Amino acid sequence: MGWRRGPLTAIRRFFLGDAAGAIVLLAAAIAALIVANSPLASTYFATLHHVVGGMSVHHWIDDG
Repeated sequence: MGWRRGPLTAIRRFFLGDAAGAIVLLAAAIAALIVANSPLASTYFATLHHVVGGMSVHHWIDDG
């Protein structure tokens, strides 16, 4: 029914739902696993060691 009002309405309703955060986090974790085990692994790990705001991206992910 949300699609009748437009796809943006359906997307907005999805992100306002309780499960949206969990689904997005799961998708990000799956994408990270795929990239880390692909030919892009060197770029992935170099990005983790990149320094942002005095800390590595890996540190930001681990400790927030």
